[in-house]
Amino acid sequence: QRAAALQAAYAILVLLFPSQTATFDAQRATSLAAIASGAGAENSDSIASGVDWGQTVADAIWAWRSVDGFANSVPPFLGGTAPGQWRPTPPALAPGLVPQLAKVTPFFINSPSQFRPAGPPALTSAQYTGDFNETKSMGSSSSSTRTPDQTLFAQFWASANAPADFWDPVATSLAAERHFTLSETSHLLALVNLAIADALLRCWDAKYAYVFWRSITAIQLADGDGNADTSAD
Repeated sequence: QRAAALQAAYAILVLLFPSQTATFDAQRATSLAAIASGAGAENSDSIASGVDWGQTVADAIWAWRSVDGFANSVPPFLGGTAPGQWRPTPPALAPGLVPQLAKVTPFFINSPSQFRPAGPPALTSAQYTGDFNETKSMGSSSSSTRTPDQTLFAQFWASANAPADFWDPVATSLAAERHFTLSETSHLLALVNLAIADALLRCWDAKYAYVFWRSITAIQLADGDGNADTSAD
């Protein structure tokens, strides 16, 4: 089982990051040597079978996900200029991020739109007004309503490149605390990361279905949103 997990990880990493193949080769050799040492020396056939099975699984998953739509080439998404429409935001003023993600084949759910939420509130609604003014007050760099803890929380959640940066260490630490086996830990990490992936696809579906403007745009352009109870900053 260890050899299968090792080879599957190795095979996928080499495909995803070919420039790091030499590093992966060295790590694979070290890990295989550790598996084959001691009591494992008597199970060379099982180790070889595990390596073969790990490669088989990696190849199958790579073939499946290579046609999931993520690699599709789509035009840059620039949004619109009407009140409430998404547009590039500072500092990069970049086009919308990976718009093709809204159409990628999920792992578990039937489609990215299966759990699409209701659309954003109207710009003149009470909910929008309340949300706008709360965000403007709490998000200001000189906010008098945001507590130090809330500032820390915001910085924490903004610090990661991806959700897995937070949740994989949580999963592995809980697995170690509960003395999970390799198989149990692998299963846990698979479930956590595939759930994250499908949640991200569902999020992207909603983003590009409604293309609603971001808070920084809404606050800076509030004088043109048709709502007398919001003001620009």
